[in-house]
Amino acid sequence: MLDPGAFLRKRIGWRYTHGLPAIVQSHMFLGDCTRRLRGLSSRWAEGKIRPARLLLTSPPYFQLTNYHYDQWLRLWMLGGQPDASRVHGRNRGKFEGKAAYSALLVTAFRNASAYLARDAVIYVRTGSRPFTYETTVASLAQVFPRHCVVAEARPYVRPTQTHLFGDRKPKAGEVDLVLRVR
Repeated sequence: MLDPGAFLRKRIGWRYTHGLPAIVQSHMFLGDCTRRLRGLSSRWAEGKIRPARLLLTSPPYFQLTNYHYDQWLRLWMLGGQPDASRVHGRNRGKFEGKAAYSALLVTAFRNASAYLARDAVIYVRTGSRPFTYETTVASLAQVFPRHCVVAEARPYVRPTQTHLFGDRKPKAGEVDLVLRVR
């Protein structure tokens, strides 16, 4: 049986072997970006939040997993529930409807764009399966028309989590999309 405390201590020790990163003024917000970012508008208007120069995100992949269930430990460490219960509700599933998935991405990117500097760099890791990739690229183009996109494939080189459960089929991998102002 795995001791979660020992596991986390080992991973944290490895992550910070060479010291802590330089601390700069920053903000991190936990929550559903289709709701949470809208609530920041008053702080933005008061000048309490400066325009971000980088958007770093990895939105959910179409029909892949329920992230709230699959990522329970990470969510717990960020203040969520201390168990792997399946939480139902809006944006809490496998994102199986194509129109809803597309709308989710556009809404998320549009909400984030309101807080970005004009020359911000946008870095998105997405899945390489066709619908996920094409929908992500189209959503980014719709929201950030002044940016050019550079894509770099990131194939899986090691077994994925599904390998642990006997699924040994090859997986599509991921793609890093970097957007910069033209």
